[in-house]
Amino acid sequence: MSGVGYRNPSLTVKMATSLDHMSGGRVTLGIGAGWFRAEHERFGYDLLEPADRFDRFEDAAAISR
Repeated sequence: MSGVGYRNPSLTVKMATSLDHMSGGRVTLGIGAGWFRAEHERFGYDLLEPADRFDRFEDAAAISR
């Protein structure tokens, strides 16, 4: 599972696709809006308000499809 607030969705999908090909189709990509403040802070990002996080999640889900 990866939070979309601190991961580039295009790059994440590209990495998951490569891993899926290498593993013979055994990868399932999980993304979420993120909620854990410490995780965001460790990556150097502020934890956005829920509405903003869900907007980013919707965008990332569309890109991932």
